[in-house]
Amino acid sequence: METKKNEKAMTVAVAKKEEPKRSGKTQSITEILEIQLKEIQRKKRLADNRDVFISKNKSLEEYQKLIQEMAIDDVFQTEDFSLSFYAKNDHRHNASFSISNPEMLLKFVVFLRVEIEKAVEKIEKELLQDIA
Repeated sequence: METKKNEKAMTVAVAKKEEPKRSGKTQSITEILEIQLKEIQRKKRLADNRDVFISKNKSLEEYQKLIQEMAIDDVFQTEDFSLSFYAKNDHRHNASFSISNPEMLLKFVVFLRVEIEKAVEKIEKELLQDIA
């Protein structure tokens, strides 16, 4: 701390402005560019993932409309839509679980769309994070 005297001979303490501490070595322009390029590539991947989610959500929206009609008609099973989970056994995929009830499918589609929308919001926040 430095001290300064004012006109009345009083001593006033003034804090010194500290200079930012630097690490032992200075980054070269190439290193800075590499860091920036990696960040740009990361954000590009995020933007691509966002686009995929938006596209899938639009498809699910169309399926949701069609499945809703079937659910309204009180159809128990449909041949038009089904949800299947596959397990890989001996280099082949076998259906382990399948359901074609429109009411259950509708619940799944609605849930999945909500989760996709949350994922898109999260990606968008991350993309906008460093923008002033």
